[in-house]
Amino acid sequence: MRLKLLGGLPLMMALAWLVLAVILFSWSIGGDRYLYREVIEGSRERGSRPAVVVPPPMTEISRLPQALPQPKATSPGRNQLSAPPLPPDGTPEPFAPLDPPPAVWELQSMEVVKNEADYFEARFQYYGGRLSSHLSYQSRQPVWIIDLPADWANHLKNNYHWPEGLVRRLALGLHNGYLRLVLYLRQPHGGRDVLPVITPIDQKTFTITLRGAPPDGGEAGHGR
Repeated sequence: MRLKLLGGLPLMMALAWLVLAVILFSWSIGGDRYLYREVIEGSRERGSRPAVVVPPPMTEISRLPQALPQPKATSPGRNQLSAPPLPPDGTPEPFAPLDPPPAVWELQSMEVVKNEADYFEARFQYYGGRLSSHLSYQSRQPVWIIDLPADWANHLKNNYHWPEGLVRRLALGLHNGYLRLVLYLRQPHGGRDVLPVITPIDQKTFTITLRGAPPDGGEAGHGR
């Protein structure tokens, strides 16, 4: 009988150790049992989520819409503007630039082209805009007075003299709002009947021409 009890002792000790291990494990995780429960329940919830539904692919458009009808060409009406016709070669003509005039115009140079007994011509280089002029004649000198309205800067001499020819002297003077040129004639060669002609060539050049009757009383002309 005693031998039987000794033979079952190892089995009882194994059972005791197993019970003791379960008790120790339960005691060690007693404070974290709620954490383990949340992890297990959360994994169950994620496993129960519905699967993502993938939409079916879109069908391809096999028929394109027809092009919109083009408007019919109509002749220009009352409120429509037609484009100017092109030259025969097909290239449009260039437009002239419209440069605004400067605040101060400059008289830069002068060249006397001809000063004969019946004809005078002088060419002036300047920087400015469109020229306008005012003329007056005094018979006592006799002189022609030419006023060019603008604010000028004169880079020429104030006086020019010639020993012979229709014009014996040219005087230039700056005034408030205009430039004055005075042509001193050698003798009356027509006066008011023959006016000086101011011809603007472009925004850089203009000429002054004057004709008069020759001293022998012949017809007025010039020898260009």
